[in-house]
Amino acid sequence: MRAREAGAAPVTLDTDTATAIELHQKIKQHVRVEEEMINQVKEILGMVEDDRVKEILKYILRDEERHHSILWRLFNLVDRDVAAYDEYLGLFQKFMVVPPED
Repeated sequence: MRAREAGAAPVTLDTDTATAIELHQKIKQHVRVEEEMINQVKEILGMVEDDRVKEILKYILRDEERHHSILWRLFNLVDRDVAAYDEYLGLFQKFMVVPPED
């Protein structure tokens, strides 16, 4: 699918209200889980002395922080009634979730 033309109307979420609310709540719950994971990894990092283990934990922490950022952005998009297709596509492409369009 190609990016929409400049000035074209934004697309609405193609779902009923109940489904959108459920999706919104699931994303919010996942955000909480990511926050807990980030806090746990930080706590463990403070206890570890082995540099090799620290590097692995730092990698996990960066990954969890990236997930957290993606989920918050998606949460905010779903929270709105209308969002441009380009916003969704930009979010997914930025975090390399889908391949770029031709």
